Amino acid sequence: MNKKTAIKFGPFSAPYHQKLVNDRFKQNLSRFIDDVLLPQLDEDVNSIQGSVTAEFNQQRYCGPNSAVKDVFKIDLALTSQSGVSHYKARLKYDDPTFSTRRGSTFYLWTPARQKTREKQIETIQEIAQNIIEKIEVKENCPVCNTAIQFTNTEYLLAIGCSNQCFSYHYHKDPETENVLHGHFFITEPDWAG
Repeated sequence: MNKKTAIKFGPFSAPYHQKLVNDRFKQNLSRFIDDVLLPQLDEDVNSIQGSVTAEFNQQRYCGPNSAVKDVFKIDLALTSQSGVSHYKARLKYDDPTFSTRRGSTFYLWTPARQKTREKQIETIQEIAQNIIEKIEVKENCPVCNTAIQFTNTEYLLAIGCSNQCFSYHYHKDPETENVLHGHFFITEPDWAG
């Protein structure tokens, strides 16, 4: 595959990272992209751009027993004919492989996957609005198709599914029952390869 690659490494302030991120590291990252990310695409990639930085970029985090000295933030954009695919993760480098850190996956957000996720979020917002308006909810979770569970009191609106694909948790004004503030989480999919 003929692709133009422009990945910025660093800057690294720790001598440990300056030594670690060598040609071998870069070759292993290229192999990771070829073996893990590119197979998730249905078409050739024209270019890859992005950055690799150390999550803890100071020498004090690079001692012999450090659990974080080999953790890097990877941010890539892979351009193909159908658009730009995104990969953003925290990966641990254990020469010659990369593994995910908590909260990160090997999932590449292709244009089609991005559209699917946008539709899932839109559906969840519609479900929440129906619950607020006390309209019967018949939909299942738009991510995993299991039953939706919810609590709707004068103080709280909480919506989710039994597989914990998403959590929609908002506080309400008890007098008006208007939604005030809260949070919305949706789990990152994983790619099993």
